[in-house]
Amino acid sequence: MMKGIIVVLGLAAILILPVFGCSKDEDSESIFSIKTGGNTAEENVQETETQPAVQPVTQYVKTWGVWFYQNEQDIGKPSKDVSEKQYMDFGSKVSTLEKKDINGKTYSKVMLPDRSEYWVEAKALVDKFIVITQKDVLCYKQPDTDYADTIMLQPGDLGLFSREMDGWINADFLAYRPVEPGGEIKRVGNKWIKDGYTEDLSTAKEAYYLSLAYYYLYSKEKDVNKAIERLEKAASINVTGDTEITYVINDLLAGLTGENEEPTEREGDVEIILPVQDDGE
Repeated sequence: MMKGIIVVLGLAAILILPVFGCSKDEDSESIFSIKTGGNTAEENVQETETQPAVQPVTQYVKTWGVWFYQNEQDIGKPSKDVSEKQYMDFGSKVSTLEKKDINGKTYSKVMLPDRSEYWVEAKALVDKFIVITQKDVLCYKQPDTDYADTIMLQPGDLGLFSREMDGWINADFLAYRPVEPGGEIKRVGNKWIKDGYTEDLSTAKEAYYLSLAYYYLYSKEKDVNKAIERLEKAASINVTGDTEITYVINDLLAGLTGENEEPTEREGDVEIILPVQDDGE
C-alpha cells in the first residue's frame, strides 16, 4: 500500500514540475530582462539618453568674420578677455547643435569638422547663400508672378537665404540696384526669386568680396585701392577654378587697374550697408 502511494506521488511530481519550474537563466531573461532589437530595456534607455536633442544643421558664417567662444560662461565678454576662442571667416561651415537664449540674445552651439564645439551668436550664421548668375533676374515682392518688382538683379549679386516655398527662394539681397531702369539706386533687401541663381559656396565667397569692392567704389567712403584689394581677394579665393561669376570680378578688376575702361554699371555715390566687418578685436 505504502509503495503504491509513493509511486503515485512520484508521478504527480513529474507532471507538476514542468509547469512551475524553469531554469535560473530562463527566469531572469523572461521576467527581468525585456529585449528589443537584441538589447536589454536598460541599454535601450541609455542609448536614447545619449542621442542629441536635435539633428545637427549645416550653417555658414555670413559676416566678414566672427569669434567663436569655446566656453559658454565667456559669452558676452569682449574677445580680448577670452582665451579659448577661434576666429572664423565668411563662409566657414559649421554644424549647429542647439540654440539657447542668453542675456536677451540667441546663441548657437556649433561643431567644427574636427568635432570641437563653440558658441556663437545665432544671427552670425545662415543656412545657405544665394548668388545671382544670370543677367536681369527679376525680383518679386511675394512668391507669385503677379507680384513682380521693377528691380533686376545681376551676376554676382549676393543674397542671404531666408526660406523656400513652392520652388520660390526668399533672400535678403545685399546688392544695390536701380529701382527702375535709370532710376535711383537702392538696397534690394528682402525679395523672392524663382531662377537665375546658384547656392554654390565657392561662388558665394567670390560674391561676398565682390560686394565689398562695390562698397568701396560706390559708397560715401569711396576708396579705389581698397576696392582693388577686395577684388584681388575674390579672384584668388578659389583655387579649384573659375565660377559662374569670376568673369564679373576679372572685368571689374581690369577696369580699375587700367587694363580696360572703368566700369560704369553702378554710378553715383550710394551709401551701401554690408554685413559689419569684425576686425577681430
